[in-house]
Amino acid sequence: MYRKINTVYQLTNNYRQKNDYRFQQLLFNIRHKRVTQEDVDLLNTRLYKNLPQEEKERFRDALKIFPYKKQVECENIKCIRELNVPVTIVSSYQVPAIQPILMETRLIVGRGVRIFLSRNMDLKHKLYRGSAGTIEGWTFHNGRIEIIFVRFDNYTGDTISGCVPVGRVCEIIKTDHNRKNIKFYYHPLELAHARTSHSTQGLNLSKVCVYLGSTEHFISQAYVSLSRTTSLSNLCLLDKREIKLSRFNDKNFMKGYNEQKAELDRLGITESLKAPKTTVTD
Repeated sequence: MYRKINTVYQLTNNYRQKNDYRFQQLLFNIRHKRVTQEDVDLLNTRLYKNLPQEEKERFRDALKIFPYKKQVECENIKCIRELNVPVTIVSSYQVPAIQPILMETRLIVGRGVRIFLSRNMDLKHKLYRGSAGTIEGWTFHNGRIEIIFVRFDNYTGDTISGCVPVGRVCEIIKTDHNRKNIKFYYHPLELAHARTSHSTQGLNLSKVCVYLGSTEHFISQAYVSLSRTTSLSNLCLLDKREIKLSRFNDKNFMKGYNEQKAELDRLGITESLKAPKTTVTD
């Protein structure tokens, strides 16, 4: 299907990293599989173990990005345990409550737990999917947690003592079971101490901690993870060992490159493989 597309609109300006040209170059080299030893040396300056103590403190509450869900689950639980606060689990429910359960979400709720929105709420005041915040409290109704009060990091609208009330939302699931639709009620919140690389696509983060690992776990893992923030100074690497150039030369990292280049050739836009010449500024 995509081979029927011949018209291309090419985006040429990098606005996210516009004020850090060296970071732009690094990301460009990762994206186009031409990483140098100089790039690797630069990455190693951002290893957590190599940062001064004041910088380590700055990343204490930063989002951590991992390749796999299991790593994310373990890190979220670890961070919540370190809060040392009482927690409870809020589950979704469906109406009618037929079996099997078609969808289910479970959220750990406690004061200080970091979360992000899983859907847009108020675009005008920067409350959209991916917005991060901290749980400050909640209310009960009929034995269930009904409203969760969240102090969002960048929200600019009205609040209740600095917090935004987040209630359950309802989604309609169409099903052939008894020819009835299922109503699915849940809080549009997910844990945000850690997330997978896939789930961070499209996010623009003020600071981020990334675990790369010794090899690429899926196509573009390194590029997606590292490009979530605006500059090298806002990036921290969680790897215990020094990053090696061999990580960016093995078959896992190079996977898909020949197909990518062939498609660019077909569309006549191999010009995009050339590195940027100048930084983009306001």
